[in-house]
Amino acid sequence: MIPNQKELFSLVNALSLKDLDIIPYRGRNYWLQITENLEPPAWYSTSTLVDGADIYIDKQKIPHKFLKPVILHEIIEADLSIHQNIPLQRAHQLAKEGDRTYASLFLSSTQIKEYEKLRERLEASFGPLGI
Repeated sequence: MIPNQKELFSLVNALSLKDLDIIPYRGRNYWLQITENLEPPAWYSTSTLVDGADIYIDKQKIPHKFLKPVILHEIIEADLSIHQNIPLQRAHQLAKEGDRTYASLFLSSTQIKEYEKLRERLEASFGPLGI
């Protein structure tokens, strides 16, 4: 189970998807930058700017309709791996469960299938760090 899942779903769903944003989650702030030319196209790192993590998403490689589930995935994985010391592979699996649940609530069935294909393609290219 993802801590404060309903709260996180609401926060992500309300995002305006501007190029820079701060997302508060579980008492920490996550710095989001939606940019271009990233490898892998979605990733996070320990932050020197905020107390959560820095999250980077490539808007050329991640279709606009899938930005929110990808952002949610990165927040969950960063929170679990950096702040709760859960091993990366387990954090990634839990993040996948979280973004699947989010997708089932906010995407159409066709979009869910497209999203799963995107995630499979990114994982094949970049491993679990791809999304």
